[in-house]
Amino acid sequence: MLPDPADIGLFADVVRAGRNQLELSQNDLAAAVCMIHRPTVTGNDIARYESGKRIARHETRRALEQALGLPVLTLDIAAAKQRAANKSGTGSTQVSMPTLAGAPSALGRIRAAFLDSGGYGFHDGAGSDQPPDLDDLARSLDQVMQAYQTSRFDEMLTRLPDVVAGAHHAAAHCRGRNRRRARQTLALSGQASAMVLTKLGEHDLAWIASERGLTVAQDADDPAILGSLQRSMVHTLQSHGRTEASTKLAERTADDLRTALKAGSEREISIYGTLLLAASMTAARAGERSTVDELLDEAEHHAKQLGHDTNHLWTAFGPTNVAVHRVATAVAHDDIAGAERHLRAVNAGALPSERRIRYLFDVAMIALRRDRTDEAIATMLEAEQLAPEQVHHHVMAQQIVAHLRDSKSGRQDPRLAQLDRRTRRAHAAA
Repeated sequence: MLPDPADIGLFADVVRAGRNQLELSQNDLAAAVCMIHRPTVTGNDIARYESGKRIARHETRRALEQALGLPVLTLDIAAAKQRAANKSGTGSTQVSMPTLAGAPSALGRIRAAFLDSGGYGFHDGAGSDQPPDLDDLARSLDQVMQAYQTSRFDEMLTRLPDVVAGAHHAAAHCRGRNRRRARQTLALSGQASAMVLTKLGEHDLAWIASERGLTVAQDADDPAILGSLQRSMVHTLQSHGRTEASTKLAERTADDLRTALKAGSEREISIYGTLLLAASMTAARAGERSTVDELLDEAEHHAKQLGHDTNHLWTAFGPTNVAVHRVATAVAHDDIAGAERHLRAVNAGALPSERRIRYLFDVAMIALRRDRTDEAIATMLEAEQLAPEQVHHHVMAQQIVAHLRDSKSGRQDPRLAQLDRRTRRAHAAA
C-alpha cells in the first residue's frame, strides 16, 4: 500500500529532508543515485529537485527512494503534491505543459479529493452531512465515462471532480446497503480518474487514483468492480514502466476472476477479457511474444463466447477490441510486419471513439516505422478530425507528432506544421 499521503510533503521538501537526515551533501546524494540508476544525476540536479524547479522522472524517483531509504512510491505522492503546488502558485515556479481547457482547476480538485487526509476525507463546502442521491451520482459517473469513450476529454475533466467529490461524500455518510453502493461508485470514480489521467500523462496522480480506488473496491463486495480496478492498476503500472509488478498483478487478478467466470455473466467475462488484453500489452513490452499470443488467444475465446462487442463497466470488450490489441501488441513488440497482417481483421468503426482513435495512433505508428510519412500524417489528421481533443492532448499522439517532426519529409510538410500549431494553440488556451 501507499504511504499515507497526509504524512508526505512536497517533492522538494521530502528530498531535502531525507538528504539532511542522512547528513549527505547534494553531490553525495547524486553519487548514491548514480550507483543505483545508470543515467547521470549531478549535485546541480539534486539542488533543482530541492528548490522545486524540477521533479525527477519516475526511474530516478525509484533510485532516490533507495538512496534515501524511503518506502517505494513515496516520491510519486510527493511529486503529485509538488505539481499541484506549482500550478497553484504556492510552490516553485516550475513551468509544466498545460492540458485541457479548465484542466488545472479540475486536476487540482481531483488531487484534493485523493490526497487529503488518508485519501477519503472529503467534505463538501456546505458542510452538509446529507449524502448525494446515489442514482444521480451513478448517472453522473456514466456521463463522465460516456464523455471519455466519445473522446470529449474536456467535458470529462469538467465533470469528473464533482463526481469524485460526490462519491467521497456518499461513501463517508451512507449507511447500510447504500454504503456498499456508495463505495462501489467511489471505486469506479477512481478508475475513471486513472483512465483519463494516464492519457494526459499525469502518471503519478493516475497511480494514486488507481490505488485509492482499488483500496475501496476491496470492500465493495463486487468481484467485477474489484477486477476492473485491478485492471486499471495494471494499466497504471504499465505507464510507470513497472512491467514486473504489472505482470504479477495481472496474473493474480486473472486467477481471482476465473472463479467468477463460472457464473457466465457477460459483465464478468468482459472484465476478465479486458484484463487479458491489458496483460498482453505488458507482455509485449517485455518482449514475451509467446505469452502475448496465449493471452490474446484466450481473450479471443471469451470474445467469441460473447459473440458481439459489449461495454460492461466501459470495457468495450469483444471481438473488435481483441483484433485491435493484436495490432497494438505487435506495434509494441516492434513486429511491424505482423501488425500490418493484423490490420486486415480490424473494423474499428464498431469501437467507441476513444478506442478507435487509439487504434489510429497505432496505424500511424506502423506507417511511421515504414517511413511512409505522408500516410502517417494523413492518419493523424483523420484522427484529429474525428476527435480533436484526444489528438491534441494524448501523450501517444504527442510522441508520434514529435517523431514526424524529426523526419526530413515531416519537417517539410505544411499539414504537420498546421497540426502542431493547432495542438500548441489548444495548450495555450488551457
